Amino acid sequence: NAKNILVGKDPFDINQHAAALYAPYRNWGAPVEIALWDLLGKIVDQPLYKLWGGLRDRVLPYAAMWGIGTPEDRAEIAGRLKADGWRAIKLRSGFTTLKDDVRLVELVRKTVGDDFHILTDGNKAPGNADAGGDDPTLWNFKRAVDTAREYERLNVYWFEEPLPRYDYQQLKELNRLVAMPMAGGEGNWNINEFKDMLENECFDILMPEIINLGPLMSRNIGTLASAFNKQVSPHSAP
Repeated sequence: NAKNILVGKDPFDINQHAAALYAPYRNWGAPVEIALWDLLGKIVDQPLYKLWGGLRDRVLPYAAMWGIGTPEDRAEIAGRLKADGWRAIKLRSGFTTLKDDVRLVELVRKTVGDDFHILTDGNKAPGNADAGGDDPTLWNFKRAVDTAREYERLNVYWFEEPLPRYDYQQLKELNRLVAMPMAGGEGNWNINEFKDMLENECFDILMPEIINLGPLMSRNIGTLASAFNKQVSPHSAP
């Protein structure tokens, strides 16, 4: 356990601790590593982005809409979010029909205008349902392509996890067919899985789950992505 790994150790040996805490499907390792980084920041009285080099001091957040209401309800919520100062929203593509998935984005786009980012999440990576198990629809390749082309027409900022997680060849072909950025990786653990996704050109934006992988592994994935000229947007779903 974490006590056996850490008690009596120097917290600044963070690389050693992170390696010991990380293990695929060990759900407690990453939160402990996050706490260690927080401790280091407090010791030196600096925010972590400064300790990590201070590449930027501002990021653009998005409002993640988890539930699925009617397209009208969700468009109304999007309008309120924009009025509150948000500049981006992520929607779940979880309706039974393509028509409703597209209509949702059409109504949100009509409500928020063109100066607002819309992101969409298919939640199809598990291969048989969305992340919550509420949508049993497994998209075939045609459904994923048709959805992506409609979203591209509506200037969607990115399309997340439209096909099963390890279906690298179909993900690659889908990404080739549309210019809209594809995103994914929240359920992947091993750095070699992210390497496979990069080499197969599955995604333009990798999304390592910070709560599973921890900061060090996530930063390693970021370094790997930069070698392929790809971006990283850390995922967080505690």
